[in-house]
Amino acid sequence: MKQIAVLAWIPIISIWFGFAESAKVVFIALAAFVPVVVNTKEGVASASPQLVEVGRALRFSHRQMLLRVFLPSALPSIATGLQLALIYSWLATVGAEYFMAVGPGIGGLIIAGRERFQMDLVMLGVVILGLVGFLLNATAASLAARALRWRTA
Repeated sequence: MKQIAVLAWIPIISIWFGFAESAKVVFIALAAFVPVVVNTKEGVASASPQLVEVGRALRFSHRQMLLRVFLPSALPSIATGLQLALIYSWLATVGAEYFMAVGPGIGGLIIAGRERFQMDLVMLGVVILGLVGFLLNATAASLAARALRWRTA
């Protein structure tokens, strides 16, 4: 699934869920799902073998191994996955608006500007998309840095 472009799912989701809001939610969830899963898997796999060995020597239960070894090791990767998921979900939100149905959103504004040859509306939509995307990314980066401040560089 990682190798399939997110926009390639639109026809399939449209057939399965139609063009209602539920289709948009499924599309956005799919866009956010892949980076979280991939980064979480890589984060768990990057746990230090020495820490795993110590956990086994101390006879940690599965739950203790998860909470004391794997989760702290994976948190930076999970944070990265969540940040990427936020970015991808924002892009998917705009794509869903643009490709699934014209509505009152930013995608609808851009489509209306394009159809009326009003480049000012198109540019306004693009600037709003950029600003919101920038703010979402900055907020996610700030939250990740705050959540992971216990880590040493």
